[in-house]
Formats: sequence, structure tokens, C-alpha cells
Amino acid sequence: VHISEVSPGQRSHPPHRHGGYEAFYMIEGEGTLELDEERHLLRANEAIVFDPQKLHGLINHSSVSMKYMVILAQQDTA
Repeated sequence: VHISEVSPGQRSHPPHRHGGYEAFYMIEGEGTLELDEERHLLRANEAIVFDPQKLHGLINHSSVSMKYMVILAQQDTA
């Protein structure tokens, strides 16, 4: 679990993929989750759980900073 803050018009990092499970919880502001060819708007006090094996990234299209929590869990391979 970690908290990230992204300035207006910026993204935290380029779209990427990885294993496990992932969720975002928007604390402040709003952002757009790019998930392969899909787009999902995420506003303050909203959360989304998604498959991080799909190409994904979060971008701040708003005029204020967004702060969000990232929850990552590794898939049990046992």
C-alpha cells in the first residue's frame, strides 16, 4: 500500500503491466484510469479494483492535484 500525488495534467508513470491484484482509492481530486483500451473516471472517495496484467496507468486530467492510494497484492503461486 502506498499513497501517490500527481500534479494537474501529469501521470504517475507510463502505462505498464505486472502480476498480482491492484486497486486505486482516490483520496482527493480525480483521475482517469487507462486500462487497455478502456477509460474509467475515478473521483474522490471512489475505488476501483482491476487486473494489472492489462496495460494500465492513471492520469490527472483535472486542474488540481490528485492524491490516491495504491493497494497491491501479489498472486499466491503456491
